[in-house]
Amino acid sequence: MHLVVEVEGHRAFTTGLRALAAHVTHALHRVMGRGGRVLASRTHARALRTPTEVRNVLRYVLRNRTHHIPADVALDPFSTAPFFDDWASLDLHPPPPHTGRGRERADAPPRTWLLCGGYRPYRP
Repeated sequence: MHLVVEVEGHRAFTTGLRALAAHVTHALHRVMGRGGRVLASRTHARALRTPTEVRNVLRYVLRNRTHHIPADVALDPFSTAPFFDDWASLDLHPPPPHTGRGRERADAPPRTWLLCGGYRPYRP
């Protein structure tokens, strides 16, 4: 699972990650009808500080499905990629088909300058 999250600090990140893990675990237990450990506590967190870092991470996360299924150019219907409207600024041309728009959004609007558009390359 790849996530791009905005948090106020390390404590908020760890609290949010624990809450997400608990929610996913409970949901999987309901579906599978069993209990026990579901998720390993492995994380790789990195603070993104520059527009280039944010841009590269957005490109990677939004098109991650193509890393695993190279022939498949469609978006992952279980991701928030269909709701992302700024494909051109990531130099992903042409924009992929927007499937899944009928679903309720699972993301929140960005609050920091970097994710609000600071990642866009400067073009005079």
